[in-house]
Amino acid sequence: MSDKTVIFKSGLGRTFDVRVIENVKSRSPQARQQIIKDIQGITKKAWADPGELAEKWLRFSDIVLFAYEQNDPCGFALGCYIDEDILFLPATVTVSKAQNRGLAVFLNGYLIRNFFLHIASTGKRNSNKITDPFYIVFWTPNPLLYYMVSRHVELFPSPGRNMPTDKEKEVVGRAINVYSPKSNFDWDNFVDVGCDLTHAGLLYGKHEIPWCRDKKINEFFESKLELTKQKGNNFIVTGKITLEDLLFKRV
Repeated sequence: MSDKTVIFKSGLGRTFDVRVIENVKSRSPQARQQIIKDIQGITKKAWADPGELAEKWLRFSDIVLFAYEQNDPCGFALGCYIDEDILFLPATVTVSKAQNRGLAVFLNGYLIRNFFLHIASTGKRNSNKITDPFYIVFWTPNPLLYYMVSRHVELFPSPGRNMPTDKEKEVVGRAINVYSPKSNFDWDNFVDVGCDLTHAGLLYGKHEIPWCRDKKINEFFESKLELTKQKGNNFIVTGKITLEDLLFKRV
């Protein structure tokens, strides 16, 4: 089964080759093991040893993207097709030299656009529903990643909105049931309480937190997740994607 490669050129003159691995669940055990190994290697380089989380991320994924700069692995993103209206993003990681280059946004944008093509080609939606919006869901303790995604997609939870819609609650509940049914989920704040405590290496040190340029987002993350106290909390974030977003390349 051959993979394809797409090219991402950052605004700063950097070029990344992105390997697209689809139909991940049908790959051979040997191929899946190599993907896990590659995920672990990039995560260790960028953050910390993910341990068995790498296997869990892949277990739920339908598509994996690996980014390379001059053949050097520098990032990845995974996508899971929960249903015809939910794209779950188990993990997006980029190494330090590839950060603030638009790579993470490109990887997730590719997954979002590919998901629309997937649901259109599989016939899972009736023709009269093909233009209906769908939702992304991801877990994160990372204010910088949240900030970058929020520039393209309206997200919840949000420092500017207190109450989720019924659809947002439904979407997050379905994602939790698939990925982490034993979560200690705080429905008032959309926080998975203590979910990173079993992976202590993934907790940000006080001086390692990737703060963003938006003070309100930073304060929101600290007040709800208590990042500086290493509570191991994550937001479970969702955002609605419309056909107009795709047509006008907002994502």
